[in-house]
Amino acid sequence: LPFGDVPLRGQQPHPHAQPFATFGKGAEQVRVQGQIDRIDVGRRGSETAFAVVDYKTRQGQRFEIKEVREGLALQLAIYVAAIRQSKLLGPDAGLFQLFYWNLTRDGCVLALKGNKSKRWEPMEPAALAEIEQTLHDLLPRMAARIRHAEFPVHSADEHCTGWCYYSTVCRVAQVRSVTEERQKIWNLAPP
Repeated sequence: LPFGDVPLRGQQPHPHAQPFATFGKGAEQVRVQGQIDRIDVGRRGSETAFAVVDYKTRQGQRFEIKEVREGLALQLAIYVAAIRQSKLLGPDAGLFQLFYWNLTRDGCVLALKGNKSKRWEPMEPAALAEIEQTLHDLLPRMAARIRHAEFPVHSADEHCTGWCYYSTVCRVAQVRSVTEERQKIWNLAPP
């Protein structure tokens, strides 16, 4: 399902395209487009619930909500917000879960860490609200930094330069050695 669908030159728009997902307000508002691989829809009691499934040809990186807050795991969070903003599934559709479907090995796995049970539990409404609020706060700040030509060299893995296949060409090790001195600190927290 595409959202914010902008057809290629000479092509017709996708017949089921949804509007752009928007985040922030006023002049800081950011519009996002993308394409969701799969949405499973069902009922939980009298309410509509949906799951977002993203197909991967490799292992999908499982994430925690704190990684959404840090701007490190945004893809599935944006998909959820795009579905809810479009009202395609109704005004109060709730998120059941986020999944990766590994096309080469493992089948379906939870994308969001933290679920201790073997069963697939629905996401808490508070977690969904936190994800959506985080996107409204974070994406406009990220876009503003990009518009001001700030392209940080950053890796959340403090040990990545020890094993990375690209360590000879990657700039992470170079920047880490002068992070404080050159004020190369990437932080998306509000000022």
